[in-house]
Amino acid sequence: MLVTARSRPDDAEAKTFIAADLSTGEGAGHVVAEVEARPGGVDILVHGLGSSEVPAGRFAALGEEDRARELSTNLPATVCPDRGLLPGTTPLGKGTTVHATSIQRHMPLRNGTLASAAAKTAPATHSKGPANQAAPHGVRLNTVSPGFLRTTAADNPVTRTAHEADNTRQAAPRRLTDSPVGIPLNRPNRPDEAAELVAFLVSDRAPAVIGAEHVIDSGTTPTTQNPTTNARTAMPNHHAHTIDPHTLPETITRYLTAHRAHDTATALTAFTSDATVTDDGNTYEGTTAIGQWLNRSATEFTYTTELTAAQQTDPTHYTTTHHLEGNFPGGTIDLHHQFTLHNNQIQHLIIEP
Repeated sequence: MLVTARSRPDDAEAKTFIAADLSTGEGAGHVVAEVEARPGGVDILVHGLGSSEVPAGRFAALGEEDRARELSTNLPATVCPDRGLLPGTTPLGKGTTVHATSIQRHMPLRNGTLASAAAKTAPATHSKGPANQAAPHGVRLNTVSPGFLRTTAADNPVTRTAHEADNTRQAAPRRLTDSPVGIPLNRPNRPDEAAELVAFLVSDRAPAVIGAEHVIDSGTTPTTQNPTTNARTAMPNHHAHTIDPHTLPETITRYLTAHRAHDTATALTAFTSDATVTDDGNTYEGTTAIGQWLNRSATEFTYTTELTAAQQTDPTHYTTTHHLEGNFPGGTIDLHHQFTLHNNQIQHLIIEP
């Protein structure tokens, strides 16, 4: 077994380690040359490279360097080793390859990881080509899409969530599980669980599994509408129709007016005691947390907001659109507020572009 990375892990032996930066064509070419120089050929190839080093904030906070770095980290590390090593496995009539992507390509978070989520789409799409071309030769290729993995690499989003929510690092992972993505299992995946899935896919127990994406996310990716889980915050699949903003329910109007006036006390009267607000990738539950969010959002930036449109899906679900201009990154943005009402009060509010 050979391992490659920019620096050698503590548990990797020097004789089985190849130092290389796979985010560059040169580094990937070096790995291919080193592998080909050793006898035996390749039976199993697993791509696990990935990272996210972008700043917190909505998409406007991401610069061109951020986007380019995320793409170069994810795409060449998959394409270049495939191009160099897969052709050598087809004459042998055997071999398996697994590419690691992410569920974020389906469910991107808005706060900081959007560039990484977009970059993960590239290797997932690339994988479809070699999977079809190599299968007739007995070579199998699949992808694994993990959700939130509790690794040392996850410390950055956990720390950021704790900071933004005025919370502790111990409470931050739970706040992430209660975020819009939701984790029904109520805990992140463990790295060994993802490794077990990879081990199954490359083993002889999966001879007919080819060209498939395998999700391991503790139930994060929604499959059914369950009103007792975080999926309850999703808008029903009914037809939304445009309405006059002046006809919005009094509760929503009261909240919007008070929020613009930075009147936290009045704004809070519009919410149920167990209400949730999701904004910028963070979820605030209960009136105490929502009040802190309202106070913080009133002072973090200076901006103007204009209610430009309103829609109604059914008697308890409304969406309003607001145009903001201010000194936040990007300067302008249109935000959608998705309201779910219960007993004429706001039970859930989701704010997103």
